[in-house]
Amino acid sequence: MRRILLAALLLGGLLTATPAAAATAVAQLTMPYILAPVHQGQCPPVGGFRADALVMTDRDTTVSYRLVVDGKPGVTRTQQIRAGLRQTIGDLWYSNNTTTSVTGTVRIEVLNENMPFREAPYSITCQQVDVPSGGVGIVGFTPMAYYGDCLEAPYVTAHGTFRAPGGAQLTWRWVIDGVPGSYYTGTVPPSGYAKVQAAHWTREPRYSGVVRLEALGYGNPFVEALYPVRCQGSPKKS
Repeated sequence: MRRILLAALLLGGLLTATPAAAATAVAQLTMPYILAPVHQGQCPPVGGFRADALVMTDRDTTVSYRLVVDGKPGVTRTQQIRAGLRQTIGDLWYSNNTTTSVTGTVRIEVLNENMPFREAPYSITCQQVDVPSGGVGIVGFTPMAYYGDCLEAPYVTAHGTFRAPGGAQLTWRWVIDGVPGSYYTGTVPPSGYAKVQAAHWTREPRYSGVVRLEALGYGNPFVEALYPVRCQGSPKKS
Protein backbone atom coordinates (compact mmCIF):
# COMPACT_ATOMS: atom_id res chain seq x y z
CA MET A 1 0.00 0.00 0.00
CA ARG A 2 2.83 2.41 0.90
CA ARG A 3 4.56 1.65 -2.42
CA ILE A 4 1.35 2.43 -4.32
CA LEU A 5 0.92 5.72 -2.43
CA LEU A 6 4.56 6.72 -3.05
CA ALA A 7 4.25 5.96 -6.75
CA ALA A 8 1.07 8.02 -6.92
CA LEU A 9 2.80 10.97 -5.24
CA LEU A 10 5.75 10.79 -7.64
CA LEU A 11 3.47 10.54 -10.62
CA GLY A 12 1.47 13.49 -9.36
CA GLY A 13 4.67 15.52 -9.02
CA LEU A 14 5.67 14.75 -12.59
CA LEU A 15 2.26 15.58 -13.94
CA THR A 16 2.08 18.94 -12.16
CA ALA A 17 5.70 19.91 -12.95
CA THR A 18 5.30 19.68 -16.72
CA PRO A 19 2.53 22.31 -17.12
CA ALA A 20 4.37 24.64 -14.73
CA ALA A 21 7.54 24.46 -16.83
CA ALA A 22 5.57 25.01 -20.03
CA ALA A 23 3.79 27.99 -18.54
CA THR A 24 7.09 29.78 -17.81
CA ALA A 25 8.68 29.00 -21.19
CA VAL A 26 9.57 32.16 -23.11
CA ALA A 27 10.62 32.25 -26.74
CA GLN A 28 14.17 33.49 -27.11
CA LEU A 29 14.03 36.15 -29.80
CA THR A 30 17.00 37.93 -31.30
CA MET A 31 17.03 41.15 -33.32
CA PRO A 32 20.31 41.25 -35.26
CA TYR A 33 19.74 44.59 -37.00
CA ILE A 34 17.46 47.52 -37.77
CA LEU A 35 17.19 49.54 -41.01
CA ALA A 36 16.46 53.26 -40.63
CA PRO A 37 15.87 55.92 -43.33
CA VAL A 38 18.43 58.51 -44.43
CA HIS A 39 16.25 60.74 -46.61
CA GLN A 40 16.99 63.65 -48.88
CA GLY A 41 14.58 65.51 -51.15
CA GLN A 42 11.68 67.92 -51.27
CA CYS A 43 9.83 68.87 -48.10
CA PRO A 44 7.29 68.02 -46.98
CA PRO A 45 8.33 64.52 -48.05
CA VAL A 46 6.08 62.53 -50.38
CA GLY A 47 4.59 59.57 -48.51
CA GLY A 48 5.90 57.99 -45.34
CA PHE A 49 9.05 56.46 -43.97
CA ARG A 50 9.54 53.03 -42.51
CA ALA A 51 11.94 51.13 -40.32
CA ASP A 52 12.40 47.36 -40.35
CA ALA A 53 14.22 44.87 -38.15
CA LEU A 54 15.23 41.25 -38.58
CA VAL A 55 13.79 38.94 -35.92
CA MET A 56 14.66 35.30 -35.27
CA THR A 57 13.27 32.88 -32.69
CA ASP A 58 14.05 29.48 -31.18
CA ARG A 59 10.38 28.43 -31.32
CA ASP A 60 7.21 29.44 -33.18
CA THR A 61 5.51 32.39 -31.56
CA THR A 62 3.40 35.47 -32.21
CA VAL A 63 5.09 38.73 -31.32
CA SER A 64 3.54 42.05 -30.42
CA TYR A 65 5.70 44.99 -31.43
CA ARG A 66 5.59 48.70 -32.12
CA LEU A 67 7.54 51.52 -33.69
CA VAL A 68 8.66 54.35 -31.41
CA VAL A 69 9.69 57.54 -33.23
CA ASP A 70 11.34 60.26 -31.16
CA GLY A 71 9.87 58.73 -28.02
CA LYS A 72 6.30 58.55 -29.37
CA PRO A 73 4.93 54.97 -29.51
CA GLY A 74 3.02 53.92 -32.59
CA VAL A 75 0.31 51.33 -33.07
CA THR A 76 0.97 47.87 -31.62
CA ARG A 77 1.19 45.22 -34.37
CA THR A 78 1.32 41.43 -34.21
CA GLN A 79 3.14 38.99 -36.46
CA GLN A 80 3.77 35.26 -36.38
CA ILE A 81 7.45 34.36 -36.23
CA ARG A 82 8.57 30.83 -37.05
CA ALA A 83 11.64 29.07 -35.73
CA GLY A 84 14.53 28.80 -38.16
CA LEU A 85 13.27 31.51 -40.53
CA ARG A 86 14.60 35.02 -41.17
CA GLN A 87 11.64 37.38 -40.88
CA THR A 88 11.34 41.14 -40.60
CA ILE A 89 8.99 43.30 -38.59
CA GLY A 90 8.48 46.99 -39.19
CA ASP A 91 6.07 49.83 -39.74
CA LEU A 92 5.49 53.22 -41.36
CA TRP A 93 5.35 56.70 -39.97
CA TYR A 94 4.63 60.03 -41.65
CA SER A 95 6.37 63.40 -41.53
CA ASN A 96 3.91 65.31 -43.70
CA ASN A 97 4.42 68.54 -41.77
CA THR A 98 8.20 68.52 -42.03
CA THR A 99 9.45 71.66 -43.79
CA THR A 100 13.00 71.80 -42.43
CA SER A 101 15.74 69.22 -42.08
CA VAL A 102 15.43 67.06 -38.96
CA THR A 103 17.14 64.17 -37.24
CA GLY A 104 15.72 61.81 -34.67
CA THR A 105 15.62 58.28 -33.32
CA VAL A 106 13.48 55.36 -34.41
CA ARG A 107 13.08 52.23 -32.32
CA ILE A 108 11.44 48.85 -32.92
CA GLU A 109 10.56 47.02 -29.73
CA VAL A 110 8.95 43.65 -29.10
CA LEU A 111 6.48 43.86 -26.23
CA ASN A 112 6.28 40.17 -25.27
CA GLU A 113 8.51 37.09 -24.90
CA ASN A 114 12.05 38.24 -24.00
CA MET A 115 11.34 41.73 -25.41
CA PRO A 116 14.32 42.48 -27.71
CA PHE A 117 14.63 45.91 -29.33
CA ARG A 118 16.85 47.98 -31.61
CA GLU A 119 17.03 51.70 -32.22
CA ALA A 120 18.88 53.90 -34.67
CA PRO A 121 19.09 57.51 -35.82
CA TYR A 122 17.14 58.65 -38.86
CA SER A 123 17.45 61.86 -40.86
CA ILE A 124 15.38 63.99 -43.25
CA THR A 125 17.39 66.50 -45.30
CA CYS A 126 15.23 69.01 -47.17
CA GLN A 127 16.46 70.01 -50.63
CA GLN A 128 15.03 72.16 -53.39
CA VAL A 129 14.22 69.92 -56.38
CA ASP A 130 13.29 71.70 -59.61
CA VAL A 131 11.41 69.50 -62.06
CA PRO A 132 10.83 71.06 -65.50
CA SER A 133 7.28 71.14 -66.83
CA GLY A 134 6.57 67.82 -68.53
CA GLY A 135 9.91 66.47 -67.36
CA VAL A 136 11.14 63.98 -64.80
CA GLY A 137 12.92 64.57 -61.51
CA ILE A 138 13.86 62.60 -58.41
CA VAL A 139 12.16 64.39 -55.53
CA GLY A 140 12.91 61.84 -52.81
CA PHE A 141 15.82 59.50 -52.17
CA THR A 142 16.08 57.29 -49.11
CA PRO A 143 18.93 54.85 -48.58
CA MET A 144 18.35 52.66 -45.54
CA ALA A 145 21.05 52.76 -42.88
CA TYR A 146 22.08 49.47 -41.23
CA TYR A 147 22.65 49.28 -37.47
CA GLY A 148 23.35 45.77 -36.26
CA ASP A 149 25.72 43.07 -35.12
CA CYS A 150 27.34 42.47 -38.57
CA LEU A 151 27.70 38.76 -37.75
CA GLU A 152 26.39 38.30 -41.27
CA ALA A 153 26.95 40.72 -44.15
CA PRO A 154 24.51 43.66 -43.91
CA TYR A 155 21.38 43.29 -46.04
CA VAL A 156 20.11 46.69 -47.15
CA THR A 157 17.86 48.53 -49.60
CA ALA A 158 16.96 52.04 -50.80
CA HIS A 159 13.83 53.91 -51.91
CA GLY A 160 13.24 56.65 -54.44
CA THR A 161 10.40 58.92 -55.60
CA PHE A 162 10.11 60.28 -59.14
CA ARG A 163 8.03 63.29 -60.16
CA ALA A 164 6.77 62.97 -63.75
CA PRO A 165 3.62 63.47 -65.82
CA GLY A 166 0.91 60.96 -64.95
CA GLY A 167 0.77 58.16 -67.50
CA ALA A 168 4.35 58.66 -68.69
CA GLN A 169 6.57 55.62 -69.23
CA LEU A 170 9.54 55.76 -66.92
CA THR A 171 12.74 53.71 -67.14
CA TRP A 172 15.24 53.61 -64.27
CA ARG A 173 17.97 51.55 -62.69
CA TRP A 174 19.94 51.29 -59.45
CA VAL A 175 23.73 51.43 -59.27
CA ILE A 176 25.10 49.75 -56.15
CA ASP A 177 28.68 50.59 -55.20
CA GLY A 178 29.45 51.41 -58.83
CA VAL A 179 27.83 48.27 -60.27
CA PRO A 180 24.85 49.08 -62.55
CA GLY A 181 21.75 46.94 -62.22
CA SER A 182 19.07 46.07 -64.74
CA TYR A 183 16.72 48.68 -66.16
CA TYR A 184 13.08 48.68 -65.06
CA THR A 185 10.14 50.31 -66.79
CA GLY A 186 6.82 51.39 -65.32
CA THR A 187 3.95 53.81 -65.79
CA VAL A 188 3.73 56.90 -63.62
CA PRO A 189 0.46 56.97 -61.59
CA PRO A 190 -2.08 59.79 -62.12
CA SER A 191 -0.73 61.52 -58.99
CA GLY A 192 2.50 62.25 -60.88
CA TYR A 193 4.62 60.51 -58.24
CA ALA A 194 6.22 57.10 -58.78
CA LYS A 195 7.81 55.36 -55.80
CA VAL A 196 10.47 52.72 -56.46
CA GLN A 197 12.55 50.43 -54.27
CA ALA A 198 15.82 48.64 -54.91
CA ALA A 199 15.97 44.90 -54.42
CA HIS A 200 17.80 44.18 -51.16
CA TRP A 201 21.50 43.61 -51.59
CA THR A 202 24.27 42.22 -49.40
CA ARG A 203 27.11 44.51 -48.37
CA GLU A 204 29.93 41.98 -47.94
CA PRO A 205 32.53 44.52 -46.76
CA ARG A 206 30.97 45.51 -43.47
CA TYR A 207 31.18 49.28 -43.95
CA SER A 208 29.22 52.05 -45.68
CA GLY A 209 28.73 52.19 -49.44
CA VAL A 210 27.18 54.35 -52.16
CA VAL A 211 23.83 53.81 -53.91
CA ARG A 212 22.63 55.69 -56.99
CA LEU A 213 19.25 55.98 -58.72
CA GLU A 214 19.14 57.14 -62.32
CA ALA A 215 16.46 57.55 -65.00
CA LEU A 216 16.93 56.85 -68.69
CA GLY A 217 15.79 59.76 -70.85
CA TYR A 218 14.15 63.04 -69.80
CA GLY A 219 17.60 64.51 -69.29
CA ASN A 220 18.80 61.43 -67.39
CA PRO A 221 18.25 62.75 -63.85
CA PHE A 222 20.09 60.91 -61.08
CA VAL A 223 20.87 61.09 -57.40
CA GLU A 224 23.34 59.21 -55.24
CA ALA A 225 24.17 59.07 -51.56
CA LEU A 226 25.95 57.12 -48.87
CA TYR A 227 24.14 54.24 -47.21
CA PRO A 228 25.58 53.95 -43.69
CA VAL A 229 26.60 50.61 -42.15
CA ARG A 230 27.26 50.65 -38.42
CA CYS A 231 28.31 47.47 -36.62
CA GLN A 232 27.28 47.31 -32.96
CA GLY A 233 26.29 44.80 -30.33
CA SER A 234 22.80 44.18 -29.03
CA PRO A 235 21.49 46.98 -26.79
CA LYS A 236 21.14 46.29 -23.10
CA LYS A 237 17.78 46.49 -21.38
CA SER A 238 17.60 49.27 -18.81
